[in-house]
Parts: sequence; structure tokens; C-alpha cells
Amino acid sequence: MISQFQTFLFRPFIILTLVLGLSTPVVGGPLYDPFLEEFQVGAFTNPEKIDMAGIWPGGLLTPVEVDENWSRAGLELLQNPEVHAQTLTFRFLEHLQENPYGSAAAMAAAVSEISASSNSNLGTEIPLPANGYLQAERWKILIFQAQGNGMVETAAQLVKLGLEDGAMDLSNRERFVWNMRWHYLRQLGGNNRSTLGKPWDSDTSLGPYDRGTVWAVWVAHRRAAGLPLLPANLTGKQEATRL
Repeated sequence: MISQFQTFLFRPFIILTLVLGLSTPVVGGPLYDPFLEEFQVGAFTNPEKIDMAGIWPGGLLTPVEVDENWSRAGLELLQNPEVHAQTLTFRFLEHLQENPYGSAAAMAAAVSEISASSNSNLGTEIPLPANGYLQAERWKILIFQAQGNGMVETAAQLVKLGLEDGAMDLSNRERFVWNMRWHYLRQLGGNNRSTLGKPWDSDTSLGPYDRGTVWAVWVAHRRAAGLPLLPANLTGKQEATRL
């Protein structure tokens, strides 16, 4: 049950959503992903104009950036929600709705972990972050930290584990991008045959605009790899129709 205080906090965001006519609320977060941002605003819709790094879109492995202002606002909010109500994002609101009791400490720990990530040291083995608040964000940071330390095989393994984790909070668009990153990291680790299998492996729930972007990236990828546009494992009328 949502308390009256939480209902009060939701009200301005609900009104804003209705005014803007949004079908879903915009979700704020502590990380900025430069490549994903370009992907979703249409920077890769024309295969002729995609700058490639080998067989992959340029900037694919550009590290995510921590939004210190978001993290700081999150910690202030958790310490004193009544004072800092205006700094709420939908991520906080949704989590408070699902876990209204006893979750503030865990949330604060997760936000603190994100804030201190640039100063953390990695061991030789990096486990997948435990389920909980900001799990996906903590996972992304670990991957780029491993990559930055030259541990590309470890980074690739972390990507694979995250994509296979049903609890990982990733959109279908993110899953496509992270699948590309997995292949790229495998290639950097010595697997020179790591290429995308089918362009539709990760786009089954994407909207038409994203599917167009996926197809453009697929075309550029196959051309750069010197491979035929249609893979040898293309089978069936349904798959051909989807192209």
C-alpha cells in the first residue's frame, strides 16, 4: 500500500506525464551512456554514414559516465525525503512504491557505490552485482572498469552473465547494444570470428524506428566484415519476411 506521503510525491510527475502526453514516464538515472544516447536519437539510421571501428560502430565501447549530481541528489533524498522531494526521479518513486518499507538503507548503499565507482579497485575475479536497486548500473560500471584495466575477457563474461540474468533491468534497445558490446569484447579478447548472428536476435520487441536502426547497423557491420548481407543460417519464410 502506498502511503499518503508517497501519493503526494507522485502527483506532480503524474500531472507532468499527462500534460506532455507521454505513454510511459521518462526514467532518470545515475549513468549516461554516450553510445546508447546516439543510438536512440537516430545517429545510426544510415549504414552509409555510420563511422565504423573495424566491424563495429565507432564509440560502441565508450565508457558510461556517472552523473554525480544525480547521485548526490539521491543520497540527499534518502536522508531527508520530505525536504528533497523535488529531486525525485521515477526510479526512486517506482522503487519506493514496490518496497515502501526498509529499503532506504539498501538504496543509499547502491547510490554510494555508484558515486565511489571511479575510485574502486578491481580484483582478478569480478562477480555479477547482486539483485537489487541499481543492479544494472552497477553491472555496467564494472564492465567498463574491467575493460579499462585490460580485462576484456572478464568484461565479456560479465556482459554475458548480465544478459542472461532475467532480473537485470535492461530495455530491449539496451540488450541489442550490449549484445554488440559482448561480441566486440570477445573479438578484442582474441575471438576474431565474433560477429552478430542475426539482426533480429535482440529486436523482437523493438519499435519500428529502433528496428530500422538495428537494420542499418547490421548492414554496416556485415559490409565491414566482408560478409554477405543475409547470413547462411537464415531459415524459413517468417525470418525472411522480418527482413
